[in-house]
Parts: sequence; C-alpha cells; structure tokens
Amino acid sequence: MTIITINPLNDKRWDDYILHHSQGTIFHHSCWARVLEDRYGTPPRYYASENSQGELNAIAPFFLVPGAFWGHRLVCLPCSEYCFPLANDPSDLEKLLLSVEAEVNAKKISFLEIRGISHNLPVDRLSLKAHPYYLNHVASLQDSLQDFKARLSRDTRYHLNRGERSQVSLKITQNEYDLKRFHRLTSDLRRRINLLPWPYRFFHSIFRHVLLTGYGFLLLAEYKGEVISGGIFFEFKDTILNKFNASDARFIQLRPNYLVMWKAIEYAYQKSYRNFDFGLTNPENSGLINFKKHWNTAESVLPYYYYPEIRGVSSLPQTSLFYKTHTRLNQLLPGFAHHLAAEIFYKRLG
Repeated sequence: MTIITINPLNDKRWDDYILHHSQGTIFHHSCWARVLEDRYGTPPRYYASENSQGELNAIAPFFLVPGAFWGHRLVCLPCSEYCFPLANDPSDLEKLLLSVEAEVNAKKISFLEIRGISHNLPVDRLSLKAHPYYLNHVASLQDSLQDFKARLSRDTRYHLNRGERSQVSLKITQNEYDLKRFHRLTSDLRRRINLLPWPYRFFHSIFRHVLLTGYGFLLLAEYKGEVISGGIFFEFKDTILNKFNASDARFIQLRPNYLVMWKAIEYAYQKSYRNFDFGLTNPENSGLINFKKHWNTAESVLPYYYYPEIRGVSSLPQTSLFYKTHTRLNQLLPGFAHHLAAEIFYKRLG
C-alpha cells in the first residue's frame, strides 16, 4: 500500500471510488472540492492509499483552513455536515490517517478536525478525540408519500394545510437571478440572528459546481412577487440534503417554511430518493430541533473528531465567551461593516 496525495479535480479515480462506496456523500465528491477551492483559494489536500494495481482502497479528503485564533487546521471537510474518511478495509484507513496525523506531529499543522460517523473505525487507536455535540435529523422515505404525510404531527399537517390555502407559490429553479434573491434572504436572516452573512460568491460557486452539474436545486416560495422562503438542496445517491434555508419573518403566518420542505419531500419521492436529510443542528437551537422532529425524522448525534485535542470554533458551545462576544459585535456593526467582516473572516471559518 502506498500513501499519496491526490487532486480529485483531475483524477477520475476519486469520484469513481466515491460513487461505488456505500458511505460516499456529496461532500466527498469532486464537485464539493471545487466549491471549497473557490472558497479558500487553495487546491484540495486529499489523501489516498493505492494498491500495486493503482486502485484506491482508502481516501481522506482534507482542506487546509487558515488560522484565525487556533492556528492552521486540516478539516475533513469544512462547510460540510459530515465527511468521514472512507476505506474498503478499516486497517487501510487507519494507516492513512496515521500518515496525516504525522503532519501535526511534525508541527506543520495545528490540529485535525474530522466530521461525521466513524463507521466503527477504532478512533481510540488513532488518538482521535470525539466531540459528540451536533445533531442530525433524517427522514426515511421508504413508505408512500401518502403514508408519510399521514404520520406527520397534527400541528405540521395544520401548518401545511394553512400554507396551501394561501397565495404562496413554489418553484424549483436554477436561475442565477433567483439565487441572488435567495442570497439576500439568507443575509437578512443571518443579520437578524446576529451571524455574519455568507458571501454571494460562495453561493455562486455552489450554484456553478453543484446545482448546475445536477447535484442539487434551489427551491423558492414567493408571495405577491416577493421571495419569502427558500432552500438549497443537495441530491446524491439515495439522499436529498437540506443544505441552506431561510425565510422572511414578516410572512411567518403563511407558513412558507413548511411549504418549502413539503415541496422538497414531494420532489424526493418523485425522484425515488430513500432519505431526506434535514442537515446539521446545534443542540442549543431547540426551536429548529422541534421543527425537524415534526417531519418523521430520526435524531442522531453527529460527532466531530479532533487530533491531538478538541479545539477550534466548531468545538465551542453557543454559550461560550467566543460566541457571546461574536454575537455582541454583530449587534453593534452597521450593515456595510457586517458584510466587510464576513469577507475578512470568510476564509478562516467553515
């Protein structure tokens, strides 16, 4: 077995491996590597092991994220809900990750961060420190759409019925003008909850490399010509993932969030997907957790792993001094400074 670095953007072996591995996700795929390359301005730092025939038997996709407060880190992968390294044999993955850890031991990198389920890999032998903090909610689409709807909570069905009686229209789109409208909605929402906005170029990169290549779609809810809710959804193998969503609080009585989610679930059934993933949730966001639980979801813990120790922004609870300071600063910043701060910290977060 030989350990190599590999660029998934020009080596087709990478995507072939992801597509045939049962645990390969959209975040392992090269389309997401292109998004991250645009975001961080550096090429992918992906590792793999190959056998004597040149076939891959283990992969570990990492991106180097510049340090903000904790030094440079290798993340598998930033801006991703989950992306645990994959292998045909756990022993091959163990050897591969040990070689990546050697870069930390040589002081080239401050620490490693790996996101997702370890799939029974002996993380203790690798000295990885588990941080079981975030939650994931996934709905199974094994039964019929009618049965799925019948199993929804009474409140959810009520909100859906109320939304369907309104004049809200829904559309699936791959139009860049619609992308800009949705981005403005996300910026307004993040401003309202004291978070820095996503730069538009990040959304445009996702639009180019994921949506336009057939791995996702944008879904909007409109009322009297105004976008009041929407979401970006990724589709890969048997799963649809809700990656981003936002809504206008002025129109909450129309229940557009429920309509957007239901339309996406209907789409998933039409395309014969088997799972609907509601994405990552901070356990301190009880309102969002309750919303996701109302959609026939199974809740699970989505651990992050660190080496040599747990550290970095992703490991901090929202009650930490860092987040309290971050929130207070966002409250004080005027609009133009809010977007400027987002650009400054853009390449150091995720």
